[in-house]
Amino acid sequence: MKAQVRIALDQNFPVPILKCVEPFLEDINFTHIAAIDPRLSEIDDWQLIVALSHRGFHALASSDYNMLNQHRVACAAHRTGTSLILIESLGHDPIRATGALLLDLSFVAHRISPRRSTIFRIKRNNPTPEKASDYIAQRAKQMGISRKELLAKEQLLPADLIDPLT
Repeated sequence: MKAQVRIALDQNFPVPILKCVEPFLEDINFTHIAAIDPRLSEIDDWQLIVALSHRGFHALASSDYNMLNQHRVACAAHRTGTSLILIESLGHDPIRATGALLLDLSFVAHRISPRRSTIFRIKRNNPTPEKASDYIAQRAKQMGISRKELLAKEQLLPADLIDPLT
């Protein structure tokens, strides 16, 4: 069994959500930086990375993707062997950032090695809405028939539209 990966969470992640899923993640431990030491939220990002390494953390997860614009951050991660998990382009939405982290967490956690710094840049785009009628037309084209033929073939009669639970 692989040793537990300790990930510090910056102040933008809602800890209750991550703590709910933690029991399902046998080899991952999340700790909010405020629970580690409240003073961590008052220091520079590069200092945070150094402090976390001294406290046995393998990675920092943050939705502050711009911290990489500070060259000292990447240098601190490299020198301390601390990995960075940075969530990009979610408009500072903590729920979406948490979802993005969870989507890639298994992949990321299995690639974090103690004392070897890796930077993971997680980027999620907004879902693209698609009209059902456009989807039906696309499927019909793939089937070599018209949209109208597909609709006729899969026609729902008034009896089909009655609540099936009544």
